[in-house]
Parts: sequence; C-alpha cells; structure tokens
Amino acid sequence: MSIFINLYTNACKAIERAGSINRKLLISISKGTSYMTIRFEDTGDGIPKDKWAEVFAPLYTTSIPAKAFSTENDYKRGMGLGLSITEEIITELKGEIAVTEPSEGYNTCLKILLPLADKSELPEDAY
Repeated sequence: MSIFINLYTNACKAIERAGSINRKLLISISKGTSYMTIRFEDTGDGIPKDKWAEVFAPLYTTSIPAKAFSTENDYKRGMGLGLSITEEIITELKGEIAVTEPSEGYNTCLKILLPLADKSELPEDAY
C-alpha cells in the first residue's frame, strides 16, 4: 500500500506543479507468466531523461525545500526519500521499478515489475 500512496502523492504534486488543466493519472496492470507489470502515469511536469536513474537516490527531490515561516502549502513538498524507500520495498519483493517512456498524453511513467505469487504463498482466504 505504501508504494501506491507514495506514487500517488508524487503524481499529485507533479500535476499541481505543471499547472495544467489536463490533470490525469493512469494506473494500468498487466499479468505475464511470472511477473505483473504496473504502470503509474501522470500528466505532471515530467522527469528529464537524464534524471531517470537519479530519482531513486535517497534525498533526491524535484521539489525545493520549504523555508522557515513558509506557507502551509510549501510544507507539502517532499524530502526525497519516498522513491528511495519505494524502490527498497519493491527490491525486497524481488521486483524492479524504473522510470520509462510514458504513453501518449502523459508526461511521466513509473513501471513496476513484481513476481507473481505461487499458490503456496497465498493465504487460504485470498479468493
């Protein structure tokens, strides 16, 4: 759940920074034979290609930190830990996360690959 919360809040901040009236978020999930793919796309201000790998480094942020005595809205900016923690969680699940080319009409796409659980890993009441 924390993965989705982080990606959602990041997308909302990026969409707000873009200032566009075209505010969209697209989450798509597809299943292969051994992995599921989750694409998290938004119409925010995007991530420059030369920064795609850097966004997962601890303390990397696209936001300017709030100054003392800033408005409440300025404190809603990130500290640069969310994607680093998200990547750590996904890696512990034996998955991968990367920034990739977004679909037409979107500016950012985070693609997550997660291995599918086998029946022995699922609780009896999962279905």
